[in-house]
Amino acid sequence: MHPSHANIRHGPMFLPHVFCTWALAIFLGAACTTAVAPDTPQGGALRAQLSTAPENPEFDLLSSAFSESNEGYALRWLPGSSASTASAAPQVLFVQSGEGAALITDNETSGTTTCNYAVGDLLPLPPGQEVSFTPPADLLSFSLPEALPKGLPTIIRPDWDPAITDTPGGCATETGAYRRILLTWLGKNGPYLYHGLNAHRVRVMDSFTHYHPLVGGFDEFYLVQAAQAGARLIVGEDLPAILSPETVSAEQVPSLLREIPVEAGDLIYLPRGVVHRGLGGILAQVISIPGFVPNSEIGVDENLRAINARLGLKGSLALPVHASDTPPAPATDDKPRTAPDSETQSATRHVVLERLPDRIRFTVDGQLFTEYRLDGRFPAFFPVRNPTGDDMTRAFPFEKRSGERQDHPHHRSLWFAHGDMNGVDFWHDESTVVNQPRMLESGGDGEQAWFTSANTWVDGKGRLICTDERRITAFTREHAFGLDFDITLTASGAGLIIGDTKEGTCAIRLAPGLVADKGGTLQNSSGQKGGAVWGQRSPWLLAQGTVNTRPAAVAILDHPDNPRYPTTWHARTYGLVAANPFGLAAFERKPNGSGALTLKPGESVRFQYRFLFFSGHPDPASLKR
Repeated sequence: MHPSHANIRHGPMFLPHVFCTWALAIFLGAACTTAVAPDTPQGGALRAQLSTAPENPEFDLLSSAFSESNEGYALRWLPGSSASTASAAPQVLFVQSGEGAALITDNETSGTTTCNYAVGDLLPLPPGQEVSFTPPADLLSFSLPEALPKGLPTIIRPDWDPAITDTPGGCATETGAYRRILLTWLGKNGPYLYHGLNAHRVRVMDSFTHYHPLVGGFDEFYLVQAAQAGARLIVGEDLPAILSPETVSAEQVPSLLREIPVEAGDLIYLPRGVVHRGLGGILAQVISIPGFVPNSEIGVDENLRAINARLGLKGSLALPVHASDTPPAPATDDKPRTAPDSETQSATRHVVLERLPDRIRFTVDGQLFTEYRLDGRFPAFFPVRNPTGDDMTRAFPFEKRSGERQDHPHHRSLWFAHGDMNGVDFWHDESTVVNQPRMLESGGDGEQAWFTSANTWVDGKGRLICTDERRITAFTREHAFGLDFDITLTASGAGLIIGDTKEGTCAIRLAPGLVADKGGTLQNSSGQKGGAVWGQRSPWLLAQGTVNTRPAAVAILDHPDNPRYPTTWHARTYGLVAANPFGLAAFERKPNGSGALTLKPGESVRFQYRFLFFSGHPDPASLKR
């Protein structure tokens, strides 16, 4: 979920009959003046105030737009309902107002169940079940094309069910956020699983700006149950422009974002591809169709910042961005999932992580080791240095330096990409983006420093292909600086095929002094050297040479737990070295597709690699994880 400049409209505040004490304190506010919100672009966000009036054109427009985009789904607003009749399709009812007793009748078995209900509750109704309410309740009803899972409770009560607790994430990024998940995509986030509709009741204070992709994402509703004065959603419907900040003109800026004022009783529809950010204090049932696909929230705050910076927009003229996204987060005491071997670390060196707006910097005893750059179409490390301060990677395309080949601009120092992800080329195609919507954690203990981030892989049409979570750990050992690169790729709702191509995957472009064609050496664990290492299997590859008249070396190590260990290598004598376990048709002359790896929706695969940057030439026999 998750998460402008325009007019604000507010009306009298609605408060549910049953509400926690904290909610009363947070959301109690005064009535505000009324103004007209800007027109909604076709296919954009829609807002309807749910009322008891017999006709509601705003809701009819919203419901029609939703049903047209989501085959098999239907949406109804049922104010003052004393009963909901049985349906041939599964239903989910959200209680928007009212408190009392509900009687659920199964027409097939004639069995009945009685339970209490209140605002915020959800009733899953299989076909043939109906429910009556005493006193009447205001309900939002979804008819669903997919059968409800067995074992769901008769009523799901986020404020009463002990199995539902606050779960961090989504829009609720602040510490101690209220976020109760009623129906979830993943079992780790809640007890009740369903992939036809997900819902979580959440307090939104200031979410990051993001969108859900057109393919692999989901539509989203805010069913607003309380709101502070000034609560609003910032939305943007021109996704192509926001994704290409270098093309945005000053004339386009005023129309990129708009504000939707938020009141209790609002239903706000956010179709796939609509950029949005909630802020100001909103308590809502956030409902996603077909479900809250993990990590399919693609952040665009960096894009908005890039537009502001390029056009010199400041103050009230600047596009609004998530305020808490810029300052560095405090370090945590959490350890990396895979820490460097203790006997290889140097206790005399102090490794520090520093978070900056467009990069993450690692230093060792105050000396720059590397920076993880976030300003390209995919994250990359540049510069990368050894203990004597020599650059271990090519500077181009970040910088132009004499003596370097300026070919292959997609070779960005040290990076992770692949040329066939569901047929999309993330290796070459400049329209594809691997985006870091948020940092999950960072920390350090002096001997090492690390961060974990969530990333989305999006093609040139804004479609989500997959997501990843990566842990980067910087450490030291005798005569070397090190990076551990630990990445878990997760398939989106469409599944994922990591294709059989030599173009990938965990890669480095070496500095000229380390290149085999320029007098350096390139060898693997079998003793093969130069061009002979291409396509061969090896647990490591070692490049050695001279940089700034000093001996230097880079080693890349595969992890024994990686799929297809030891990996095959896409390693060239002009300076590209890439661990690639997928390109078996090219490397081993197997039938096309032999190296592909298929993941079902929600399935994951993990890869771990270690990079060592030496001052001097190591003994190849010493290379091990």
